[in-house]
Parts: sequence; C-alpha cells; structure tokens
Amino acid sequence: MSTPQASVKSPMFPTADKGDLPKAATAGNTVSAAYAVAQQLVNPVLYIALIIVALLASLEQFDAAGAVLLLVFGRLFFHIVRAVGGQRCFYAEEARYSLFNRTRKLNLWLSLGSFALAAAIAGLFILQGVEVIPALATLGVVAIVSIPLSLPSAIAAAYMSLMRRLKAAGVEVRHPHALERMATTTTIFTDKTGFLTLNNQTAQVVWIPASKSRKTKNADGEHVLLKGVSFDSSKRRLMRRLAMVGVLCNEAKIVSGRPTGEGIDTALMRFGTRMMLNHDQLLRHFPRVGQLPFTALKQYAASFHTHKGKTLAAVKGAPEAVAHLCGYTDEKPAPWLQEVKNLADGGYEVLAFAGGPVKGTDYSDLQNLEFQGLVAFVDPPRGDVANAVGQCRVAGVDVKMITGDHPYTALNVAKELGIAARMDEVITGPQLHELNPKGDKFAACVAQAKVFARISPMQKQQIIEAAVAMGDRVIATGSKRDDLPALAQAHIAVATGQKGVDLARNAADVVITNDTFSSLADALLSARASLANSRKTATFMVGFGLSLMVLFAACAALGLAMPLTVMQLVWLQLLTLGAAYKLYMHEHTEKALTRKHPYQPREYVLNRATLIQAVLNGLFVGGATAYSYMFSMNQLAYTHTQACAAALLVLVIAQSMFMLSCRTRFSLAFSKGLFKNGWLWLVVIGSFVIHVGAMYIGPAQEVLQIHAPTLMIWQHMAVYAVIAFCFMEAVKMVVRKV
Repeated sequence: MSTPQASVKSPMFPTADKGDLPKAATAGNTVSAAYAVAQQLVNPVLYIALIIVALLASLEQFDAAGAVLLLVFGRLFFHIVRAVGGQRCFYAEEARYSLFNRTRKLNLWLSLGSFALAAAIAGLFILQGVEVIPALATLGVVAIVSIPLSLPSAIAAAYMSLMRRLKAAGVEVRHPHALERMATTTTIFTDKTGFLTLNNQTAQVVWIPASKSRKTKNADGEHVLLKGVSFDSSKRRLMRRLAMVGVLCNEAKIVSGRPTGEGIDTALMRFGTRMMLNHDQLLRHFPRVGQLPFTALKQYAASFHTHKGKTLAAVKGAPEAVAHLCGYTDEKPAPWLQEVKNLADGGYEVLAFAGGPVKGTDYSDLQNLEFQGLVAFVDPPRGDVANAVGQCRVAGVDVKMITGDHPYTALNVAKELGIAARMDEVITGPQLHELNPKGDKFAACVAQAKVFARISPMQKQQIIEAAVAMGDRVIATGSKRDDLPALAQAHIAVATGQKGVDLARNAADVVITNDTFSSLADALLSARASLANSRKTATFMVGFGLSLMVLFAACAALGLAMPLTVMQLVWLQLLTLGAAYKLYMHEHTEKALTRKHPYQPREYVLNRATLIQAVLNGLFVGGATAYSYMFSMNQLAYTHTQACAAALLVLVIAQSMFMLSCRTRFSLAFSKGLFKNGWLWLVVIGSFVIHVGAMYIGPAQEVLQIHAPTLMIWQHMAVYAVIAFCFMEAVKMVVRKV
C-alpha cells in the first residue's frame, strides 16, 4: 500500500505499510534484501564448485571427498542463516504471515531434518565399513538435493507472474501479499453503481403529482414515461420546472457539447436538453450564489441562485430527505412516498426534487420547500456480473452489496445479479443506526444481510469492521474519498480505475482498471490457482527429496552399498529440480478448486493433503528404486557401477512421472488438456532426452559412470513408468478425501 489511510489493521493481517514501520523493521528489510542478493550470487557459485569437485573426483584427479564435505556443510550453514535472516521480507510485520516467509521457515526445519536424517543414514553406512568422509560427503549431497531450496523462489515467481497476467487483464495488484489474501477471501463487500452496473444512468420515469400518464419518445431515442401528465402546454411547464431544478443543482460540465461528470448529473443534463433547457443560459438568468454538495449524512444536494432580488433554492436527493425539507415528518409522511416505493420496486433509482425561495444559503435555510416531482433512473447491470457472482458463490465466497440507493431499488438489482432474493436479506442504514456497532445484534445483521441500502460511509466502515471481527476475510470496493475509512478496515482494499478518485486508487491494494466485478472475481480464482500451483511444486520437491532419503535408508538397512555417486546426485539435481520452480506456474485453474472453500490464513504450503501425497509418492519412488538397485545387484549380477546407473535411470523416469502427475491435485493429470503447459513438457521431455543422450555418449558415460541400457532394461523401465504413474494418480483419490 502506498498511503497509511488504507493500512490493513486487523489481527489476521497486520499493517503492511512501510510508512508505519519502526526503523528496526526497515533495517531488517534491508538486511533481508542483502540476504536475497547473496543467495542469488552464492547458489550458482556453489553448484558450479560442487560440479567441478565431483567431476575431478570422478576422473580420479584427486580425492575430493573432503572438499565435497566442506561444500555441503558450507551450503547447510548458508541455508540456515538465510532461512533465519530472511524471515522479514516484502513488508516487515506482515512477513510473518505470508506464505512466502512461512515457506522459508518450513525450509529451515526441512533442512535440519534432512541433514539429521542424512547423518543417521551415513552412520549406518559407516558401521558397515564405508569410510567416514566419503559417507558423510555423499549423504550431505543427498540432504542438499532433498531440501526444496527453490520453493520460496517458486512461490515468489508464481506471485510475480500472476501479477503481470492480472495487470494485462485489467487488475493491478499492488503487492504480492494481496494475492495470498485474495486466495483466503470469504466475503466481498462491493459497491453497486459503476461496479455491478454500467454507471450509465438514464432518466426513464418522471412523476408529477395530480397528473395523468402518457408515454412519448424523445429525439435521442430514450423513452420517458410521464405518469399523470397530459402533454399540453400547462403540464409541459411543470416538466420544464422540474428539469430546471435538476439542471441548476448539478455539478456536470459540458465538454464539446456533451455532459461529463457523475452518472446522475449527466443524466439530468440530458433530461434538461430534452426539455429544451440550456445549462449556461439558465445560470445567466439564475446566477449561482451558493452550493451544498451531496453528503451521505444529509442525503441531498442543493444550490442557491438569485432571481429578481430573491434567493431561490434547487434541491435534489433521496425522497425521504427531500420530504422533510418540504415540511413532511415521519408522523405525517409525504403522500408521494408510496409512488417512490412503486418505482423502486420496479428497479428504478429515484430522486426527488424541490425548490423555492429561501432566506439564506445554509442547511438551516432549507425549509418548507415546494415539491417539484420525482425522476426515476435506470442503470443497467453489467452483463457478466451475474456469472461472476455465481462463480464466487460456488467457490465459497459471499458477495454482498453496499449502496446508498432505496432498498427496493437495491433488491431489484440484487435479484437480477443473484446476490439476494428476498426483502429480509436487505437491511437499511436507518435500521443499523438503531443498533450498537459493537453489539451482537449488529454483527448478526451484517452476517445475515446480502444487501445494505441507504448506507452512509461511516456505516460502511462499521459493517466491514464487524465482518472482520467475526472472522470473515474481507474484500471491500470503493471509489470515493468517503470510502477510505471502510477500505482501511478490509483485508483487501479494491478501487476502480476509471470512475474512482486518485486518493482511493492510491490507497488500494488492488485497482480494477476496467471497473468490472468479473475481473475481480477472476483475479480471486486466479490467486487460488497460483497458491494451488505452489503446492504442486512443493509436493513434487518434497516428495522427490523424500524418495532419495528412502532409497539410501533402505540400502543402508539392507546392507547394500550406496546406490548413487556424488556426481549422479548432482546430475539429478541439475537435470530437473533446478527448473522445478517454473513447472506449474502457468497451469490453469482446476474446476475442483473453484468448488472448495477458501484457503485458511497462515496455512503452510505443505498442508495435510499435500504432505500425504508427497510422503506416499516419496515412499513409493524410493522403495521402488531401492528394489530395482537390489534386483540389479542380486538377480542380474550387475556390478556396483551398473546397478547405480540403473537406479539413476529409474529415478529419472520416476521424476518425469511425478512431474506429470503433479499437474493436478484432485483430478487426473490429463483432464485439463494434454499439452496446455508447454514449459512442463519441455522440462519432462528435455530432461529425459538429455539423460538418454548422456547414456550413449562416451565422455558423459565416463563422467556420470553410466552405460547404455539393454532392450530388456528399457522394457522394464516402460512397465515401471506405467505402474508409477498409475500409483501416483491413485494417491490423488486418497488425498481428495482429506
């Protein structure tokens, strides 16, 4: 966020505002940035050094086991320091709650666990007669390969990639943490005008008391239903008088002959043009001497003009507010309020108009005005909103509408969009005013209602604050300066880019540049998909790392020699695991994800389902590779070098099958289309082709200590690939029930 006004101040997501941070936190971020830079520099250098040392060792140039061991523990030390020092990243305090930094913490524990397990396995090999330093060096490399070092980078890369795609689609996300919050959202509080509707109001009904009705068509093709007026000269005068109030009490500007400004003001200007009124000419005859802008508290706007030595007022606003200015009270309501209800029930947005001589230009001077009539406007809903609301509901996200319109008008729009269906799902500002904002009844009303009508900015803030206090994870939209307090209470502040003011856009976490609700709904589901793709990456990395540990542990328990050399482990790391962070970045959203409830805040990337899938697949791959290694040694009478080469081929094939299986978390791997993720296929096919090529090239055979497999081996590998893939797909059936 860019301004303190919109800082999220909730116990779930602390403030993410750099301007609010203490100096120590800012210094912590600087240190974290240094760690990030160091990581980018050290990782390539470390891997290059490890390759050179292992290569020289394989060529028997010198005994490099000690050097490998030194590199391994240097890598362990650097990773632990980075995991501890890099906790506070992006935005200070909020970093504790971000998935990115929780993954860093998880990586720390995985690092310690991997090295502890590797040390125990190395101890078993040492007890069987293996030399100490080679055993520690090899198992140290196993630990490094097993740790999902690229997982935080994968999450950060997925965030940034999604932010670029969303910006191209009309959704500007200001910082990565907003994406994580969107994936956990349970409730959206959205404005009506301009976001759910087109913000293109058109005057369609004019009502004047004690008149007859007639339908006519104006020159620009719009229809006006005149209830109770005969289109004779006397009634036309009343129509012009009503239109005159709307044109005088107006903030729209005429640019190139067309009105520009708020939707209602421009609609009134067009209505005045139909009544043969000119804005500039009216102001010359009735010079403006004062103005009272519309406020949510007063619910009306007024302008003051002089004419023949008198001060005249022109007032427009909510019918209930204008009725009080005309001398009506709650005990003696205006008779035309029933007509307001009828129009609002038909889906119209209704404004009342009044005018007359006044003594001054203040609020207190607006008394006993003459009621001029009603004008009803229609603002068509956007065509794609109803489908977007349905998608949100299926995804477990509740959509609620907040508006200043009449409750019947709001309900009619809500019915059309699928937000609400009954009047008991609508609550008004006056009803909420009678309740304590901190009380249980207020919270119950907020939880039950789908539509909030006649709501002031303060009440909007109270509504969102109550929803957050109840545990909802809230998105709130706003486009005006008055919306800033409400936006500050929401977990995600969303502003519109076309109709909104600059202050609201600057204070928002997300800016919808095309002003469409469907773009927000798509962004929410895309955020879920991004988090799901991060979990696919975690499943693959952790599962395959576990398979290596299982492989070496099984060989140690069975009294076999170590199944892979240091160079083979490094080769396996570079072959595919180095590119794993991009494998699932561009996977499309699974339908099952859109039907699940939102993610929980502070949830680790390795949740229970992901962990079960990773463990089961890791045990299977590790166990199958250990069996293949043992079978090669005992049944096929392979030498140790030949058995290691066979085990490496099994791991490469298993790695490819695991990559393909992890494309989806709940459905079959190819249910989303066979070749929709080109990067995944490039890595899968490329790594397999490179490894097969290495098995048939002399220098590579010598460096990696591998050989060209026989036809029988290829047949066994094909059967194994099918069995492994089927097992991994079957695991999903277990996981989806968790």
